[in-house]
Amino acid sequence: MSAIETIAAGRNAWHDVTWTGPAAVPFDRNGPANRAFIPPPADFTERAILDLLCQVAAPNLAAIAIAGAGERLTYAEMLDRIRRIACHVAAAVPADGAVVALLPNSPTGFAGMLACLVAARVCVVLDPAHPRDRNAAILQDARPAAVLLPDDSAAADVVIPEGAVRLTLQAALSGADPGDWQPPAPLDPDAPTLVHYTSGSTGRPKGIVISTRAALRRALMYLDAWHITAADGFLGTTQPSTNSGFCSSLAALCGGARLLVHSLGSESVGTLFALAREEGLTLLDAGPSVVRLLFALDGAREAFTRLRVLRSSGETILQADIANWRRILPADCFIAHAYASTEAMFGAHWFVPPDYAGAEPRLPAGFPLADQEYALIDDAGRTVPPGQPGQLVLRSRHIACGEWRDGRCVPGRVQPDSSRPGWRILPTGDLLRLGEDGMLRFVSRADRQIKIHGVRVEPAEIESVLRATPGVADAAVVPRQRAGEAVLIAYVAADPRRHRALQSMLRDRLRAELPPAMRPARIVLRDRMPYLPGGKVDLLALADAEVPTGTLLQRLLRGVGRRPG
Repeated sequence: MSAIETIAAGRNAWHDVTWTGPAAVPFDRNGPANRAFIPPPADFTERAILDLLCQVAAPNLAAIAIAGAGERLTYAEMLDRIRRIACHVAAAVPADGAVVALLPNSPTGFAGMLACLVAARVCVVLDPAHPRDRNAAILQDARPAAVLLPDDSAAADVVIPEGAVRLTLQAALSGADPGDWQPPAPLDPDAPTLVHYTSGSTGRPKGIVISTRAALRRALMYLDAWHITAADGFLGTTQPSTNSGFCSSLAALCGGARLLVHSLGSESVGTLFALAREEGLTLLDAGPSVVRLLFALDGAREAFTRLRVLRSSGETILQADIANWRRILPADCFIAHAYASTEAMFGAHWFVPPDYAGAEPRLPAGFPLADQEYALIDDAGRTVPPGQPGQLVLRSRHIACGEWRDGRCVPGRVQPDSSRPGWRILPTGDLLRLGEDGMLRFVSRADRQIKIHGVRVEPAEIESVLRATPGVADAAVVPRQRAGEAVLIAYVAADPRRHRALQSMLRDRLRAELPPAMRPARIVLRDRMPYLPGGKVDLLALADAEVPTGTLLQRLLRGVGRRPG
């Protein structure tokens, strides 16, 4: 682990920072290294997505590509839908226009998202299960040239921005055969391609812009680490509206596997378990909170009996979690863990050896990737001593292009690297430290951002919704640890005479404007907020409170029993 290259930063950027180029650690180390598979081509991240899909599908077009509870598509059917929808989008949307894909996580829905990329239009992926008001605000912020919906009936619940064209999958698939239509060329792999909206620190959702190269590089990580083949069935519990959900699904298809689609927010766990059994689930990507809940239910062992890789990231994982999960998983199942974010894509990765016994209860984030450089810096921007925590700063050509604002890509906190054309620099906002074993270890956030059930959450966005409620004087949202998991507590200052009415009013507003992961587990009403001398809320002075059973658990238990004992 000591074979590292040290690169001094240029004098024009990031003074006093020493960049480290990590040693190459194989993605499949301690994983399925001996499993035969066809490695992706050397130019994988520079290829057109449609070309990659056509190449992997060619040996067996009749194989199942995407399967959901009510629909299954073969590779031939999926490719036909992609071409038809892409042709429809390309004809209706200017080359420099963006398309908001407000589509369900279904076989045809995901084909529609891929079609926007094939048409070389920037695709803003939203989750239709998210609150209508939040999606409406994002639609206005995104300023798309078009909004792609499943059919005309879906338009009733969507506020189409002025000037945007309404497109539907129904119209695209019922139209004329695209014939010999071909995607626009040449392809620029570094041009903006995908936009994923995350919780923003300004109180508004923030669009992160991803290039084709970056999306395919993340997919490449899954392919090389998991050795994906046509014998695999993959399911991710995060939706395509997240970068992780989209890229892992793309990886499954680029490996010729069966992509299994399911939405925990609208479908029962019984449906998930049935899909896993019937379609032969072998690869599962789920956040630690979801894994804990799924594995506590009757039928989990049978549903995951063929699982060969479990990847779980986005939150703290304890060694105790690994021990508990191995009681449910097949004996030969590998467990992968990674450090990743929407802007950074993958930053570190590893497979947890069966006999791993680290000195700390929390698992390391993993080995830093060799195709990037990183630095750990203090508040003054200086490199921290070995073993000390510092903010992780990454630089590579796979970092996000920037942020999507008012219909265009702007740098945001992503900075161009003056020393390497095409590379970008990202201060992640995460405090990590490097262990003697060469692995990075997450310490905390440098700012207030946290993750709930694997979803990035900025308390400021929640506070903005709370403060906009009539009768609220001020609000603060604080993460607390409960049974090893992060939960949100909202403290609201208001006139005591309004406390009773405000509880239900605030709950209703949060449900209407925020997705489940961003809704506080508890709302504590106070007469006034404690403040520091500088005027900021004194977070340490806020009283702690007990956290009730989470709504996610209640939803997961719908129709499925818990395992006894």
